[in-house]
Amino acid sequence: MKIIIFLFFGLSFCGSAFACSFAKFETFPPKNPLVEPKGAQPKSPKVEFKVERGYSSEFDSCADTGTVTIKIDAQGYKSRSVGYVFEVISSSESQKIFPEEAVYGNAKSVNGVNTFTFPWIDGASDVQEPLEILVNIYRVNHGWVLSDPAQLVIRHRGRI
Repeated sequence: MKIIIFLFFGLSFCGSAFACSFAKFETFPPKNPLVEPKGAQPKSPKVEFKVERGYSSEFDSCADTGTVTIKIDAQGYKSRSVGYVFEVISSSESQKIFPEEAVYGNAKSVNGVNTFTFPWIDGASDVQEPLEILVNIYRVNHGWVLSDPAQLVIRHRGRI
């Protein structure tokens, strides 16, 4: 009986170890089409990125997930005073990776940097096609004035 209880509790805690999850972003208040944008234009964001590709594994439920991590310098803006818009100009990837709506940055940025991690199903294979995405990233204030875009070319040569 003790073994059954041990197995029950042990397996109930192991289930979450095999789950794959990513943080969701809080949606920025949508633009009101009846109100003209107002306020000062925010600074164009300073950005950097990193791409991690999926891979083949029978032991990792997230192995087929690729991620694009974008870090945006807060440049002195408080976390809830601005949002971010990710506008995809062109993409070699058929899946939607970036949100269609504006989103807030992290509630608690680390060292003044907001980190966004965007997952997509990259395939459970060690062979990956090249990736190229052109995205404009805007900072937006609550009056819906957009900054000038930071244009980011996200490239990864893939694996063959």
